[in-house]
Amino acid sequence: MTRGVYSDPIKELERRKKIGAAQKGKIVSEETRRKLGEAKKGKNNPLYGKPLSEEHRRKLSQAQKRRAPASEETRKKTSEAMKGHPVSEETRKKMSEAMKGKHHSEEARRKMSVARKLRAPLSEETRRKMRAAHKKARE
Repeated sequence: MTRGVYSDPIKELERRKKIGAAQKGKIVSEETRRKLGEAKKGKNNPLYGKPLSEEHRRKLSQAQKRRAPASEETRKKTSEAMKGHPVSEETRKKMSEAMKGKHHSEEARRKMSVARKLRAPLSEETRRKMRAAHKKARE
């Protein structure tokens, strides 16, 4: 534990719990959240540049696996928030390279097929734009 106000670790732990309880539920402005996030990015992050041991990486992996999967509502909110989100050309290339040589399982292909059939049919304008984009990509 890092040194705090008290040299006695028990008192220090109690002090931190007390402060935490006082802060719980407090609403923080977007500006404050942004500033807090910026303050811990890059070189200001205490773990910046420090390699993690294999054991630590394994523990982090296990902790993530124990988390409950996101609810359907949360997944929909995340999906909506990411729609229309610009992706750089570099990121698109990385995603493309990561998928090269991989194939979807039969189950995944079946799910995609069902999802495609449930969608509303594309408008003529959308189909025209898609044809133009494919034609441009082939050039």
